[in-house]
Amino acid sequence: MVTALDRKLLRDLRRLGPQILAIAAVLACGIMVLVMATGTQRSLVQTR
Repeated sequence: MVTALDRKLLRDLRRLGPQILAIAAVLACGIMVLVMATGTQRSLVQTR
């Protein structure tokens, strides 16, 4: 049985779709920058 609150939740989640994708993209970019920075730092330490 689907209640009115369940329908509202699904409707709200559908409406937030683009915003959720934008948040995921920003997080992915941040993680990529972190991985690249640590890789660069390790590379510089190894070449000393």
